[in-house]
Amino acid sequence: MYTRNIETLTEAEVALCEQNGYGYLVMDDRDQAFDSVKAAEVDEGLARALDEVLRQNNRILWPDIVRLKEKHAITNTALASFVLQRGIRLTTTPFFCIW
Repeated sequence: MYTRNIETLTEAEVALCEQNGYGYLVMDDRDQAFDSVKAAEVDEGLARALDEVLRQNNRILWPDIVRLKEKHAITNTALASFVLQRGIRLTTTPFFCIW
């Protein structure tokens, strides 16, 4: 799982940095720290809609996101926060899928 892999990697990297006296920060491509993205508030209506798609289909595919965009403002940060907060998986290859 993406979150578990990053958190496991992060724990190992943080330990290495602490051992060598370095600071450590995980950021996305928009200069947002990992913890900030994980803690970001996800719109309640969007979260309910995403949870419902997951409940019905056991996954969220790109067509689901496109459909949800008709009713909800969806940002990359919102999706990343949702995934991190739920402890679920996100892949973009070979196709976009949250499960």
